[in-house]
Amino acid sequence: MGRAQAIPTFFIGDMKMWCHKVKDQRVRTLGQDCVFRTILILGLLITVAIILWILIVDWDGLTFICDSYSCMASMMDVLKLPIAILTAVFAVAGFYAVVFRSQQTSIQIQESLNQNIFKNYLDHKKSFMDILSGLEENKKIEISNKEKIYAELFPFNSPLRVEFSSRSIDSEKSLIIFWVDKFNSKMEELDEIFHGSLSNEGRFVHTDVFARWLSGYSNFLLETHISFAGGVKVTSQIGAKYFAGREALMSIPSDLELSFSQMQYVLQTLSRFCLLRSSDLSVKSPSSVRSNELVRLVEVITKEFIC
Repeated sequence: MGRAQAIPTFFIGDMKMWCHKVKDQRVRTLGQDCVFRTILILGLLITVAIILWILIVDWDGLTFICDSYSCMASMMDVLKLPIAILTAVFAVAGFYAVVFRSQQTSIQIQESLNQNIFKNYLDHKKSFMDILSGLEENKKIEISNKEKIYAELFPFNSPLRVEFSSRSIDSEKSLIIFWVDKFNSKMEELDEIFHGSLSNEGRFVHTDVFARWLSGYSNFLLETHISFAGGVKVTSQIGAKYFAGREALMSIPSDLELSFSQMQYVLQTLSRFCLLRSSDLSVKSPSSVRSNELVRLVEVITKEFIC
């Protein structure tokens, strides 16, 4: 029983060696391809088998030494079938060789493209990180989670794929456009607060309205992973009720008005990098804000600054 099982195992092992393909197709030769080997060997075996059959069946009628044209013609007529089979085998093998070379060329081209994609991905990501580092240095800001920002702005990019125009996973619209729209909306809201909440004495009467706006602005800064030098501590009841945690409190810039121009520059710079048509995108700044009133409001809400 054990002997019977050993025989098929032996043949299976031989077949694995016979049809083994080199994993790295860049170095696999035509002679290592089992399909090419099978075509040639089977074709030759069939040809030899037919020739042997002819020799056995018509041995007496065969003449191996010919000295006339009729003898040669008779010999060729006898060997016509094996010669036709052998010709067909070489034709099929030649065709397969062409296909094999085409596949190898395609693999080499694809590999070259993949190498270019990988290099472009690394260069694109490095350029983005350099821009973020430059913004930190020039605008005295801190940008956290730089890798996450790149992944959020270019979610489809990887070592196997690179896109130079930013877009969201569930939308063709880039996250940078959402950030710009949200920033513009916050600036418009601030203008409305300054227009509509002034009393006859020129002071704000709805401090809680501004506190609510400031809470939304600080949450926006958290969303963009941008923070400014210094922080603000909220101690008044008016301000504290609008800020959910310490992270939101500490994201309030110590110089709020300066943060508007800084954020405007940051968003414009990122949009130029992320969008092919960044000129269509406008980043607004507040037009009705009075510096002394803005400072007074922040002081009313926070009571004290910490640097």
